[in-house]
Amino acid sequence: MRSSIPPLFWSLFAGSQAQGDTVGYWKVESASDCSGVQTEVGQCPELPECEECIPIDCVFNDWAAYGACDSRCTGLRERHRTTKQANNECGKPCLGDLTETSNNSAVCPREACEGKVDCTLSEWSIWDTTDCDVNSHAQQKRTRDFMTNAKNGGKACASAMQETQPCSPPEDQLDCQVATWGQWTSCSKTCDIGFKSRTRKVTREASNNGKPCTNILEQLANCTMTSCSSGPVNCLLSEWGHGMDAMARAHFNDSTTAKC
Repeated sequence: MRSSIPPLFWSLFAGSQAQGDTVGYWKVESASDCSGVQTEVGQCPELPECEECIPIDCVFNDWAAYGACDSRCTGLRERHRTTKQANNECGKPCLGDLTETSNNSAVCPREACEGKVDCTLSEWSIWDTTDCDVNSHAQQKRTRDFMTNAKNGGKACASAMQETQPCSPPEDQLDCQVATWGQWTSCSKTCDIGFKSRTRKVTREASNNGKPCTNILEQLANCTMTSCSSGPVNCLLSEWGHGMDAMARAHFNDSTTAKC
């Protein structure tokens, strides 16, 4: 085929000495109806014979000492190792880590580079009035969360995390009140010793856990009149007046006058 197609020519053999093969090729110089192969493989001349491969495995060096603690207060530190011997083409490669990390708070305490941190709380949430929509006498509540936990001996949070209050605004506490004393009544007797009384009323009842009234609402007192042992008291009439008004005034002129 090659001799029948003038535009084609074979290149010089050139190839990999390691593989022991040479490669020759030809290429199409102009368009034509070609068939056949474009590559041939042949043996390289004068190569030495291959020797049997003796495995040489990869070997690690020992681990180095751990380095200093991480300056970012992570509590971590690292150690490293390298390969002491690389493997050949038939030896085993190294399998394993080249860096190892240790997390030991006893060796790298975080508080060594952190100061005291006090606990902090968030602001109160808005009042949750869900239950109030159903019952005006129910309770509404609000909450808050931890923002920062105490660290390294900082102050812990000791405040309430939830508050509650009535749905309706609380009414003012009102104590019971009483009026001032009224006037004394007339004495129960017209002579000797009798009694008289006076009263007062509650003007406002206690509400919303206010103090109830414990006051006395009626008082009694003795009243001393003219002695009844002074003898009988005769009826006395006034002079005649004009009309009924004058008679009435004369009749009630003296409250100690005996009835006629």
